[in-house]
Amino acid sequence: MLSRLLNARRGDRCWILPTFHPQDVESGRVYLPFSTDAILDGWKQVRPRFWYHPFHRMSSFLGRFPQGLVRYFITKFTLPGQVILDPFCGCGTVPFESILLGRRGLGCDSFLYATTLSAAKVEHPPKAAVLRYLRGLSRRLAAECLDQNLIEKTDEPLARHLLIYYHPRTLHQLKKLRALLLSDLSNAAHERQARFIQAVVCGILHGDSTFSLSLPTQETWSASPEYVRRFAAAKGLVAPDRDVIECIRAKLRKMWAAPLPTRHGRVWQADVTSEGIALPRSSVHFVLTSPPYLSVRDYPLDNWIRLWFLGSSVNRERGRLLATARVDVYETRMQYVLKEMFRILRDNAVAVIVVADVTKFESRGQGGTTYRSAERLASMATKVGFGVVGIIEDNIDLKKRTGYFFHYKKALDDKDIPLRRGVRHDRILILSKGEGRLYDDLVPDYSTCSQLTLSIHG
Repeated sequence: MLSRLLNARRGDRCWILPTFHPQDVESGRVYLPFSTDAILDGWKQVRPRFWYHPFHRMSSFLGRFPQGLVRYFITKFTLPGQVILDPFCGCGTVPFESILLGRRGLGCDSFLYATTLSAAKVEHPPKAAVLRYLRGLSRRLAAECLDQNLIEKTDEPLARHLLIYYHPRTLHQLKKLRALLLSDLSNAAHERQARFIQAVVCGILHGDSTFSLSLPTQETWSASPEYVRRFAAAKGLVAPDRDVIECIRAKLRKMWAAPLPTRHGRVWQADVTSEGIALPRSSVHFVLTSPPYLSVRDYPLDNWIRLWFLGSSVNRERGRLLATARVDVYETRMQYVLKEMFRILRDNAVAVIVVADVTKFESRGQGGTTYRSAERLASMATKVGFGVVGIIEDNIDLKKRTGYFFHYKKALDDKDIPLRRGVRHDRILILSKGEGRLYDDLVPDYSTCSQLTLSIHG
C-alpha cells in the first residue's frame, strides 16, 4: 500500500500525506526509503505489456510517460469527475488517461508536434465525421495529384532530403496532402478532423510497418538523411510506392480497435515557463507532469520530418522550447512554473513531477557533473508554498531507454567514447498544497482494452 510507504495517516475516506520540514528539504533529506519497485500494486508489476488503449500508439514520441505510471497516480490521487492538468503534456498520455478514467483531462505544451498529437487524442472527432472527411479528402487529393509535376522538379527546400525517405509518387501525395490539411485547419467545420488526420499521418511518416510511408527505418524519431542514405545503401532498402490514403485507413483500423472514450478534454499550445498557466486560481485537483530536463534532447531535430508535415520547422520550434544548459535560466523558468502550479491547484491537492538526474560531460574514468533535478525542484517548491511529501527513486535500465543503441551503448561499451548527456535516474517528486489526499483503497484497473490491444500488437 502506498499509504504505508508514504507513512500517511487515515483521514475521512482518504489518507492524509505528511510533508518534510523545510530544513530537511534544504539539506536533501527528502528521499523516501523505497523505490518504485516496492509499490506492490504499481505499474511495474503490470502484465501484459500492451494493456493500454491503441490511441497511445497513434504516433511515437520520445520521452513519453509510461501509461501504467500515469494510470496509477491518477487513481491514487484523484476521484472521477475531477480536473487533472499536465502543463508539459508531450504526446498527451496524462490528459488521455484522465478522460479514459472518467476525469477531465487538460494539457498544454509549447511544441507543435506535442499539441497536435495530444489534441487528436483528447479532442478526438467521432468516427463517422473522420470517415466522411477522409472520403472528401481522398477526392480532393486525387484531383491535386493529377498534376504530374513530381516533387523532384519543385523548389521544395527539403525535397532532396525527403526523397531519401520516400518514393517520388508517395512524396508527391504527401506534399499535396500537407497543403490541404494546413488549409483546412483555418476552416472551423474541418479543423478537428484535419488535426486528427495530421496526427495519424505523423504516426506513419516513417517506420517499418506495412503502412509506413517511408523505406523501412525506425519509427520514434526522424534520423538524419545522411544516416538513412547510408543505412539504406548497406541494407539494399528501397522506398515503397505507397497510397497515402490507404495507409491512413490501415492506421485508423488499428487505432479504432478499442472503443473511444466518451469524455473529451482540452489541449492548448503555450509555453508555461514564460506565459503561465491559462487557468483560474484553485481550478485543478491534480497535476501530473514531466517538465523538460536540463538540455538533454533536441526534440525539434528529432522530429524534423513531422515538423515539415505540420507546417513548421526545426528552428521555429527550437525558439518555443525550454532547452538550455544554463542552470540559472532553467531554475528561474521552473520556479515560475511551480508558482503557477501552486496558484491553479485547489487546497489539499497534490502535484507529482517526474524528473531526472542529468549527467553532463561524463566518460569512464572521468568525473562528470550531475544536476539533481528533483532536489532542486523540491527546494524551489517550498519557496512558493508547497509541502514536500518526498522523492521516490526510479532507477533506469539504460538498455530499455529509447535511443540506447545509438547513444548509450557505445558510451557504455567503449570507455573512450564519452556519454556527453545522459539520464540514469528518474525521480518522482510528490508535492502537496496543504494536506494532500491519497485514495489508496482505490486499485488501478490495468485491464482496459487488454484483449483488443493484444490482438493488435501480439
